[in-house]
Amino acid sequence: MNNPPLISVIIPAYNTIDVIEETLKSVEAQTYQNYQIVLIDDGSTDGTAKFIDNYCKHNKKAIAFHQDNSGVSITRNKGINYATGEFVCFLDSDDTYATTFLEKMLNRQQQTNSNIVYCSFNRIKKNNIVKEILPFEEGNILKSFIEKSFHFSGMLFKRSFLLQNSIYFDDDLKICEDIFFTIKAISQTEAYTVKEQLFNYFYRNQSVTNSIYNAELYENDIKTWSRIQSYLRENYNKEDKKDIIQLVYFILVKLKIRLLTEYLKDFKYKEIRDYLNKDYNLNDDLMSLNDKFLHKSDRKKFNIIKRNNLIVWLWGSIYYRYVRRDIRK
Repeated sequence: MNNPPLISVIIPAYNTIDVIEETLKSVEAQTYQNYQIVLIDDGSTDGTAKFIDNYCKHNKKAIAFHQDNSGVSITRNKGINYATGEFVCFLDSDDTYATTFLEKMLNRQQQTNSNIVYCSFNRIKKNNIVKEILPFEEGNILKSFIEKSFHFSGMLFKRSFLLQNSIYFDDDLKICEDIFFTIKAISQTEAYTVKEQLFNYFYRNQSVTNSIYNAELYENDIKTWSRIQSYLRENYNKEDKKDIIQLVYFILVKLKIRLLTEYLKDFKYKEIRDYLNKDYNLNDDLMSLNDKFLHKSDRKKFNIIKRNNLIVWLWGSIYYRYVRRDIRK
């Protein structure tokens, strides 16, 4: 490349003093060296803020920003605005890149002149490494992404594309905000891929994504996917729109059944009644789904719930709370 473009690596940080150094070392070790590190401390209380300031004093490629604790979406949005690179990517402060991440992602972008390039990743938990296998489709990958979402940290974005289309993270969403961000992006342009695992996602028990699902998480999940559904209905107009809307609809129905099951496990019968009264089409929605999209165990749960009978619900509560403690699917 005659004029190698600058890539801004946006790293939000909140109380990750024990791991952020390894994250930064993985950026420093890149075979492609024309990068900028945008570090944003989100009100850390464990020494992360001081570490970031000290790091930036000794690394001219890094810039630091600080804010009161505001959440990862606001932090990432500020990163998009603070960045000065032609391209941006997002790396959590407890994950790492393979040494060739930037080089291979940029090479693919240069080959295709694309707005988005993505790769796969390694999922790491207590030294156990699982390679995520993706379909690695190219072009319109929206359907593929909804069916098997990949981690948005394995993506390279043209920054001007994000700015021109006002693609940001919704800061009122508490879960799956990165999925919605990715859907907004890939629904508006073609994406290309590097068929390798080029970054490492480390499983942390403190992560919301890795938390054991409870009613609150399902409620927030439903909020996000309902917004995704509305967004795609209003903004997505490609030939496969009907299939895409149906896929999101299937996801929402499954999430609603699992939320009601959580209510059942917690003996929250009033919440079940209120939800069924509010979403009176849920039974019809369920009947329209075939077994490909809805597991028979989910149908069993809903058959218990829709009986609207305290004795049946009590049996269900005992079964799912005490007999099937690990219920999630």
